[in-house]
Amino acid sequence: MFRDKSIFTEISPFSNKISTSDPESNLICKGQGTVKIKINNKLFTLKNCLYVPKITKNLASLLDFCNKSITITKDDNRFHLSQNGRVLLSGNIINKLMIVTFNQPKLFLTKGGESPPWHQRLGHPGNQVLKSLGLANANEQPCNVCAKGKMTTLTFKGHFIKAAEPLDCLHLDVKCLMNLLFNKKLLENLRDRKIKRIVTDGGGEFVNQKFKDLANACGFTHVVAPPYTPEHNGFAKRANWTILDKAICLLLNSNLPNQYRAEAVNTATFLTNIIPTLSKNNYSPHYLWLKVPPKIRKIR
Repeated sequence: MFRDKSIFTEISPFSNKISTSDPESNLICKGQGTVKIKINNKLFTLKNCLYVPKITKNLASLLDFCNKSITITKDDNRFHLSQNGRVLLSGNIINKLMIVTFNQPKLFLTKGGESPPWHQRLGHPGNQVLKSLGLANANEQPCNVCAKGKMTTLTFKGHFIKAAEPLDCLHLDVKCLMNLLFNKKLLENLRDRKIKRIVTDGGGEFVNQKFKDLANACGFTHVVAPPYTPEHNGFAKRANWTILDKAICLLLNSNLPNQYRAEAVNTATFLTNIIPTLSKNNYSPHYLWLKVPPKIRKIR
């Protein structure tokens, strides 16, 4: 009698009542079939076994083994089942019962999971962005990761004057002046244009003599947002929030710890640059800068 249905290789419906020493605790048999058990790395096949879900221990009849020309020997509190002089299995004798521990045969399988949806691959953009890319699996289903990672305050209704050409106006929120100097030269060389205006907050990294000297030397206008009004530097703040939102979503989606935050931010920045921007007529920053559509099909 066995209580685990999963070890039956064959089973057919069979119902019977099994009496016990306690009349109120009688057991019900719910099936009959063949069981294969593995003991000491040896596989045994037992036929006509009963499936009894509520039995506390699996039970096997000694007569079944004896009918198979099995010899049973006892050694202190151990017993051994042998056939033709070869020990098949051993076990312990506890309270005059012979106890055998067995493992059922296991088959380990794996299956290739489906690729994550494009919404996850591209850093959790909005559904309108996915539809503008013509992705078939774009849908309106809510994303729990987005709900956790993109909570924000009400939007600011003001608007900046749009730049007519690249580098006409840069919105910055950085910490290192050396990075700005390097990126300025790189951008101006790539576009063969000069930076006309830079908009920043009133932080100490911008409002200082070094930055003032840089503006005078390079000939660009420095516009400083009023204190405690991040809305007046909204492009830079919104860009940072978008990247951080994506980074948080990527970490939540992959179950990675916070120590990978820098890698997540780099990945989020890359993804932000290659997906469409609704305020730019669904053109991506990559396309607006290079005039070449980005290739996203290899993103996983």
